[in-house]
Amino acid sequence: MSPSIEPGATQFTRTPKGASSTASDRVSVALDLTEGVEVSGQVRALLLDATGRVVLEQPVQQNVNKLSATVDVSALSGGKYYLHLRDAKTWLAGSKLVVE
Repeated sequence: MSPSIEPGATQFTRTPKGASSTASDRVSVALDLTEGVEVSGQVRALLLDATGRVVLEQPVQQNVNKLSATVDVSALSGGKYYLHLRDAKTWLAGSKLVVE
């Protein structure tokens, strides 16, 4: 899986051990799905706070083998969050995110 990074984007990896990133307005993420990876149902971006509570959830666009989303974090309080991509069955990728 090879993540696509845009300026100010959070890097996704296959495990939730992604590199920390900061944002104050929007976070753009893109994830290339490797051959053989099947997505089950609608993929969603979830933002969890430090306690694990979901504070934001939105659908992710899927075009062939690429997932992408822009997440608006401007209304959130500053702090540490976890941004994940999830389909109907499993967590696909995730990373830490610091909102300023």
